[in-house]
Amino acid sequence: MQLHEGLIVRDYRLLRQIGEGGMGQVWLAEDINIERKIALKILSARLSADAELVERFRQEAKLQSHLTHPNIVSLHGFFPFEGTYSIVLEYAPGISLKQLIATIGPIPFARALKILGQILDGLEYTHNKGIIHRDIKPSNIMVDIEHGDSVKIMDFGIAKALGDLSNTNTGAQIGTLYYMSPEQITDSKSIDHRSDIYSLGVLLFEMLTGQKPYDISTENAFKIQSQIVYDEIPDPTTIYPHIPQWLVSILYQMCAKNREERYQSINEIRADIRRMSPPVRPEPVINLKHEAASQPAPKLDPPPQEKSSLKRLFIWAVVIIILIVGYQVVKGFLFTGRDSEAADSLQVESPEANYPRHSQEDNAEPEATDSLKTKTETQPSAQPAQPAPADTL
Repeated sequence: MQLHEGLIVRDYRLLRQIGEGGMGQVWLAEDINIERKIALKILSARLSADAELVERFRQEAKLQSHLTHPNIVSLHGFFPFEGTYSIVLEYAPGISLKQLIATIGPIPFARALKILGQILDGLEYTHNKGIIHRDIKPSNIMVDIEHGDSVKIMDFGIAKALGDLSNTNTGAQIGTLYYMSPEQITDSKSIDHRSDIYSLGVLLFEMLTGQKPYDISTENAFKIQSQIVYDEIPDPTTIYPHIPQWLVSILYQMCAKNREERYQSINEIRADIRRMSPPVRPEPVINLKHEAASQPAPKLDPPPQEKSSLKRLFIWAVVIIILIVGYQVVKGFLFTGRDSEAADSLQVESPEANYPRHSQEDNAEPEATDSLKTKTETQPSAQPAQPAPADTL
């Protein structure tokens, strides 16, 4: 069957190819009935021709379909189609951890710990259900870098079926071989959940350094197997010196050759991370509704830009206050001077100043009249005039 964009595979329309490996091709597809995006893994014709392998896939798919965890890609279905078989998986957006390391190189340990913590959560969930992944590696970890590096682990159960396939080609084996535990190489039928812990330690080494711990210049599978079984993991700080020593100690114990000396559970790894890692100072949180009356709210430092704005605002406020105070002082001084002059003028001028002034002569006249009146009243009356003699007339 020739796969191409737009091809309808049962109820799914192929949109674009998003991966390819020893198992076959992986396509982003859309359910034509409910318009939901899914990942459709279509097995290669070589794998589909092995009836025993197909049955194992079916059993493992049935087992994985019961796994529900936020850090695990869910399996929705498994069906035959035109001579091959397809696995319907939850579509996990983002890029693989392999692509992330290839893009940025060593991942800062704080970010690496965040990714590691989510992988630990997913593995602990499955280990508690008695399921071993068997193929933990960066290409099986999806990281959604646009949503806080949320992690999804892929291919649970599928690796167990592939591990029983005897005719795996060398190229496909090399891709997974770097992350195999020593017991996977020496006695693959006796492995347990501690094999996943070893593989996770190798993955952590690659996250912190950007490199695999073994010689990748050779394609000799026997040489790589020998390094995994006998050679100790190199010191990652010789490659990237900014890794804290307490994290290096955890990595070494995850990758112990003897699984009895390895961490015995995921919970032990998490406990050591909590115990050894330096305390992280939490950001202050202010609860405006339920703030305790006995404890004042923590003082939060504003960002540099906000500090600059507050400083300018404070300066302008001081300038305005100075101008207002200065204006009031000058205004008070001026009005005080005017009031003093007005008070002085009121003390010097008499009430008559508001009336028109008269000359001394005008003032003397009524006094003379009064004098005459007085004299007339005090002096005796003059004798009446004598009539003229008659003969004179």
